Amino acid sequence: MATTTSSTATSRTFLLERQPVTTLGKVIGGISIFLALGALSGASAIGMPGGIALATMSVVDCMLAAIIFAGLRWAPIVGAVVGAGGLVYMFFGTPYPIYHLTHLNDPLFAPIVIVVALAALVFAAMVAAVAQNYGAQDRHMPRWFGFVATGLTGMALGAILIGVSAQPATVSATTGSDGATVVHLGLSTFGTTAITVPLGGKLDFVDDANIPHQLTYGTWTNGRTQTATPANAPALDNRTIASGSFEIGPFTTAGTYSILCVLHPGMQLTVTVP
Repeated sequence: MATTTSSTATSRTFLLERQPVTTLGKVIGGISIFLALGALSGASAIGMPGGIALATMSVVDCMLAAIIFAGLRWAPIVGAVVGAGGLVYMFFGTPYPIYHLTHLNDPLFAPIVIVVALAALVFAAMVAAVAQNYGAQDRHMPRWFGFVATGLTGMALGAILIGVSAQPATVSATTGSDGATVVHLGLSTFGTTAITVPLGGKLDFVDDANIPHQLTYGTWTNGRTQTATPANAPALDNRTIASGSFEIGPFTTAGTYSILCVLHPGMQLTVTVP
């Protein structure tokens, strides 16, 4: 009985033990709140259900900030584990960050670089805080953390400068092996907004970003879809693609055909058949 009581008391002490929040802890908490707001903004922009993961990340970052500012001694341990999981998820659990980071001209390239750098910095800071909380009694900041922070800052600034100085990517119409006109699909845009297909020709949609798209005939107007299939148009009723490619055609009637992705606001393509 005495042993059980002692173990329970030790567990409570471990869970409730607090200490003053150090400068490092305040930095961690501040960055966590910043990341939470960024994730919440991303979730709002993407919408549900696509933004569920970002909304969850926002909640987790807020909870981490709360336990850090509460001064709970074990908080950095949890933060380090969650931070490592977050970094793994960003690079292996979702295709979005990799897509942005491999497209220098993408408008989200710099924000994603900053988010990745901050996430890595928080992970390093959590590890440093663990050493600070359970190491020396004077709670000095580990020397290596300064080098890590400087290195991450330098790499992030360097990557952003490279992205800013990169020449805008140009996408021209290409022809597939079977003569079809190729249209590339990015994260939330077509590779080109207008294309000409010869009478009797076909369109080959290629999903470069491996991101789900749902294509049909119509236009985006004031943030809303207006779908309408032109007479004699090749079949394209809400065709879904998440990777690879698919063809439609032939276009047997001259005219102008508008194609949109119903999942991404503003993603629209004008096809002219002379």
